Amino acid sequence: MDFNKLSNGKKIILVSAAVMVLSLFMPWVKFSFISVSGFKSDGYIFCLAFAYPAYAILKEELIQKINVNIAVASINTVLLYLFIQSKKVAEFGIKIDATGTGSYIALLSCMALVVGLFIYSKEQKSQ
Repeated sequence: MDFNKLSNGKKIILVSAAVMVLSLFMPWVKFSFISVSGFKSDGYIFCLAFAYPAYAILKEELIQKINVNIAVASINTVLLYLFIQSKKVAEFGIKIDATGTGSYIALLSCMALVVGLFIYSKEQKSQ
């Protein structure tokens, strides 16, 4: 498989999957001197939406039921956004944001997955 010969949608999907995996090693929750990575905060669950599309591309197969994959990726994005919002709390009138950079990068990669799947579906319809 030559990365340069892949369509734009496939490239976006693969790069977003790689960025998602890398984000797991970064802090997802950070408060003062305490930091928790994506693995320890169960962030790997959000990787499940990336598994099938990336696998199908690497095996050079068509991604089946693309609309279902777009829906799953969209739900994944919303759930990750809610995860980030749950780390923002207000105690005694003081707003505390304990969200780490890894969770924001993961959110961006989830958004990129939705865009990549959408572009991929348009590319498949035009062929």
